[in-house]
Amino acid sequence: MANVFISYSHKDSGLAERIARELGELGVDVFVESSIAPGQDIRAALKTAVAKSDIVLALISSSYAAANSWMGYEVGMAEALNKPVLTLASDRLSASDLPRDVSSRQIVYFDPQSPESAVREVVERLAAA
Repeated sequence: MANVFISYSHKDSGLAERIARELGELGVDVFVESSIAPGQDIRAALKTAVAKSDIVLALISSSYAAANSWMGYEVGMAEALNKPVLTLASDRLSASDLPRDVSSRQIVYFDPQSPESAVREVVERLAAA
């Protein structure tokens, strides 16, 4: 099936891991930052993972830190490699709360306590691609 890269704030690692696990149960290969081995070059690992991905998910919750430089790097790399980026945003946020580099993209709003709807949306979009 498809390869998905999830970009997220460290504060959202539990949510990202949950979404990754649910996507994995549906046969989707998922990369999250915890996949990087200790001592591995982070930038090189991220670049390789984004290049292998079919889509990059930008996960934004109310705990997202605007200073998260890695998300900007990851989304920018996806753009440079012509990879689609889909924003998964907490339903507690509005488009004006989102970082500029992801707010102009397609946005799937979801309840962070129950991200199953976001997972279904991602799988449907992957199937349609």
